[in-house]
Amino acid sequence: MDGLFEKNRDAFKSCANFHMNFDELPTTEGKSPQIESRVKNFLSQVESELPIILEDAYDIAEITWMCDRLRTSDRFGTDNKLYLYYSSREDFLKSMETLDWTYIANSGKAVFMFGEEQKLKYYPTTAQPANPAPLQIDEIIELVNSFPRGFSGSDFFNMILDSHPSLLTIGWHGLSSFSILWKVFLKDKPVKEAVEHLRKPDKAELKLRDENLVNMLKYKDKERLPIFLESLPLYLDSEKIYGLHDWFKAFYLATNAACGRKFSQRITPTIFYDMHGMSQPKFKIDFNIDNKEYAAMTNKVWSEFKYKRRVGIFRSPLGTLGCRQNGLIKGGKFSIGWRKSPLATLKANITESSYGHYMRESDPLFPVSAHVRFEDLKLYPRETTEKLCEFLRIPWSETCLHITTNGDDSGIVDGTAGFDVTPVYNPHLEYMSTLDYYRIELLNAKNFQVWGYKLKYYDGTKFTPEDLKKLFDIPFKVETMKLDPKKWPGWPNQEEIKKFHEWILQRALDVMEHGEKDYSVDKNGKPLRLVEVLVPDLKPGQKLFEC
Repeated sequence: MDGLFEKNRDAFKSCANFHMNFDELPTTEGKSPQIESRVKNFLSQVESELPIILEDAYDIAEITWMCDRLRTSDRFGTDNKLYLYYSSREDFLKSMETLDWTYIANSGKAVFMFGEEQKLKYYPTTAQPANPAPLQIDEIIELVNSFPRGFSGSDFFNMILDSHPSLLTIGWHGLSSFSILWKVFLKDKPVKEAVEHLRKPDKAELKLRDENLVNMLKYKDKERLPIFLESLPLYLDSEKIYGLHDWFKAFYLATNAACGRKFSQRITPTIFYDMHGMSQPKFKIDFNIDNKEYAAMTNKVWSEFKYKRRVGIFRSPLGTLGCRQNGLIKGGKFSIGWRKSPLATLKANITESSYGHYMRESDPLFPVSAHVRFEDLKLYPRETTEKLCEFLRIPWSETCLHITTNGDDSGIVDGTAGFDVTPVYNPHLEYMSTLDYYRIELLNAKNFQVWGYKLKYYDGTKFTPEDLKKLFDIPFKVETMKLDPKKWPGWPNQEEIKKFHEWILQRALDVMEHGEKDYSVDKNGKPLRLVEVLVPDLKPGQKLFEC
């Protein structure tokens, strides 16, 4: 780039932490350096007492992220700079012709050293005691968005990360209806007035506040709510009016303070945000938040974070479908108002959107996204969470081998939420038969395999239209069952059953003739970015789970 060398040189000349004399080395014949990741090395040092040092690091984006995540030395309480050591002055000078170092040079958080003599002179060899100051909202710059999948173990996934020391978390759907809390109590008010409003809501607002703040501080809400309200103004200027994004971060800091969590490490924690959190309100006061307003509010919260990643969990589609069907029929709590009947639920879960939609990630707000498999977390928790933490750019922690909510025992002991591996092998045949699963795999074989699941039932047989009709005329198991007439009045509904079989036969004929829909392209045929599936590095002799 024209003039980039001079631009870098001018920035470094005013950088007190740059130890090279340009009068002696105005030009270079060095080699263009290789850009290699140093994130693992960086993360391995963040829990050390010594300042962090990287050798021959040239990935500008990574180094910028590291500088942004490091707390300033005055807030950390001791030397907290990133020491960058370069073995070749010539190669570094060559890099100044193509890489923009100005942001890093001006950050005040990087120390540049060249050669062993400077390393011995400038890199501290003994640790200094640290007395970190409390975190503030301006230090929180990174968001991890957890994207839930119904009946896929998303609660289990979120509870694994709940107590991680590098994550600011609010446990298990805890930020539900934050959008309306913001609109009712916080918007356009100075902090002092907003907090007082939260302390003393009027009669109509009390239930709204309690339902949502109790949910956020769950299990110990009576003792945590006063601490939360006392902590909230500590992160904000009491006379200032703040926007949605800043209040969002303050809620996280105050909630974690109320739960007794302290963050004293040298890098600022990342907000781990469960997608349930900005959900539509259960209780409405004089007004509603329509979908457009809700989407705009959510996007505003996301967009103002400098660094964003999206991560979620995916479960074998058969396991998800079986679990959903079982929960729907046995529990009934997901039935009314969600799906009108067991067949409507079945249809919704074997359509293209159910198994194809989450294979792609086109949201421009989240250019980096990945998923872990439910089965990998159950069977290989250490290996899988190590890979997960690497993706999230946080150190691995023993907390990943436990499930908690707001730092406490989650109170959920069923197999899906805990580390019991039974749900991995549970065939869910109470409401779904082997033949049902065979036909579902036939309809979605390619989609299953994209996620790394090998077919368990369908063997790839090609059927004639006549044989397909015979195959799909056979009743699904739920059609033949006597269900609770109070929950499912009029079941089985023969007219609905007839329409269902007409629909599913046509779908099977289309798949057999034309194949499944290609989810790697959009409706205009343009390529879509596929979501990465994080696979653990298995030990010798281990085999990846096969569904």
